[in-house]
Amino acid sequence: MSGQHKLASYKRLALICILSMGIFGCTSITQIVPIQMTRVTQTEAYHQTFELQTPDNSNSPHITDTTQWHNHRVDDVFSRLLGKANWQQIKDRYGLGALRDELLREEVYIRGFLSFTTYLDPTTPQYFIAEGTGRFFLVRKKNQAILLSGDFNISPNRHSIKTLDRGHIILDLDVILSRIPEEVTYLHEAPLKYKIFFDNTLKDEKVYQLDYQRYHEVHLPASGNTADSRSPCIIN
Repeated sequence: MSGQHKLASYKRLALICILSMGIFGCTSITQIVPIQMTRVTQTEAYHQTFELQTPDNSNSPHITDTTQWHNHRVDDVFSRLLGKANWQQIKDRYGLGALRDELLREEVYIRGFLSFTTYLDPTTPQYFIAEGTGRFFLVRKKNQAILLSGDFNISPNRHSIKTLDRGHIILDLDVILSRIPEEVTYLHEAPLKYKIFFDNTLKDEKVYQLDYQRYHEVHLPASGNTADSRSPCIIN
């Protein structure tokens, strides 16, 4: 996904278990009228950890201090993800160094819940619509403290059924930070891109299943850029 920071990937995300596409209709002399659409809804819990990659000094010769680089990356990504005021409150309470080290050891994680629905476009059966909502908690492993909580919305966008044949779809998602315990929380929304992988071995039968053997990627688009990116970042 170029132009974006890879934020996360999670192995058990509650999404579409099986997509079996079809429209049932009745036929008149002049047209086919759709009367029912296939709908798939699933609710599940998921777990995410964060990923911080080591900088490549060969591509960035000016980087001499890896700790400083990680501090900058954590600061940059979480400021955009949570909002500067909210992120500053979390840093003031826990310290940037402590958070950085725990992120590197994957001791800060997200616990979330998701309800996701897919259904055929009522007017164009070659397309389907995916939408959903969810809630998440950012948790500190060592004491199970909840650093913050929030909600997210998966925009109801249209996707061609043919895109499932390639093995993945990309979803637009808006994260809304809702509460930092014992602190004033400032409203902040952040757009994310979710790359969801499918097992399409039965695509000839138009049956697609979420690929539980892969980590599904989450990316934070760079400012002013919505292109795809695999650059190093923060959520694994």
